[in-house]
Amino acid sequence: MTDTPPVEGHFDTLEGMPSDWYLRLTREGIRMLRGRRPMSEPIPVRP
Repeated sequence: MTDTPPVEGHFDTLEGMPSDWYLRLTREGIRMLRGRRPMSEPIPVRP
């Protein structure tokens, strides 16, 4: 992930989030799937 993607093509950026943001989301999703955290629609972590 980068906040300065190449100009050709379509790339997503971090949109101001920390560089480990998607790792945090993945960790919390795994916790929900394993029953260690209740399922919720709002994102369970903060940037």
